[in-house]
Amino acid sequence: MAAKYTKIHEVGDHCASPCSSCATLSNDRCSDLEDVSMKLEGQILDDRHSWRRKSLRTGLQAIVLIVLSVASFFAGRSLHRVDENACLDTAWDEVRKDVRFKRTEFNPRFVGPKSPYMGPPTPAKDKLWYDLAALRNFGVDKPTLQAMNRSKGAVEFPGLGGRFQVGMEAFHQLHCLNYVRMYTYQDHYGTVDYDMIAEGPKERQEHKDHCVEVLRQRLMCNPDLNVYSYHWTQKNKVPFGNLYTSHQCVDWDRFYAWAEKNAVSSPPLTKPEGAEVWS
Repeated sequence: MAAKYTKIHEVGDHCASPCSSCATLSNDRCSDLEDVSMKLEGQILDDRHSWRRKSLRTGLQAIVLIVLSVASFFAGRSLHRVDENACLDTAWDEVRKDVRFKRTEFNPRFVGPKSPYMGPPTPAKDKLWYDLAALRNFGVDKPTLQAMNRSKGAVEFPGLGGRFQVGMEAFHQLHCLNYVRMYTYQDHYGTVDYDMIAEGPKERQEHKDHCVEVLRQRLMCNPDLNVYSYHWTQKNKVPFGNLYTSHQCVDWDRFYAWAEKNAVSSPPLTKPEGAEVWS
């Protein structure tokens, strides 16, 4: 386009100059050349304007595309969060709305005072663990179970106005941890019923395997991404792992108080005749 414009500009200059070769041409011929020059220059101007309009349009399209891309990125992140929440389809909203978090320092208890949950069995320690890990029951309505895709064959509490029996994984997992703890002191607990239910040797081993598997799945489902560092110490000739780490944790005392307040006493239940079954 630039080369064309330069050439036409030279033709126009020849016709405008009294010393140009146009002076040797007839007036009509020079006039014709001037007309051609003006038309071509007008076409060039139109082409320039068209190019500018196209450039402006292309620029606007690029801006719109960038805006849409950014919007799609954040929308995707938002949808990803929604999908993550959707995966938690059995989390009870009644609990989630009451949960609070707080910073908590983990203490590995290698040295210094032990946690009250640590150490050899005692009646006081057994009670502490039982209170912590007892399998509590709660009552939810049918729409809640339907939203969780768990209404088929669900067990209804008698006399509770259409409330259905549910447990909570937190206490199930603590129950399993307590079961494994008892196994580490099997000389003591060998003559004690681990779970307040009658179990033979085969059932007890299956129960232990189940509990280890539950805890494995739980830990791998939500792996702890906090890091701990290694240090030189006076007592150790090899690097020592500093397991004192800070975590964002559920306020356990608040959650436990909620669970104690909302737990439902569960009488022994027997499947009624003709009841819908889950499997």
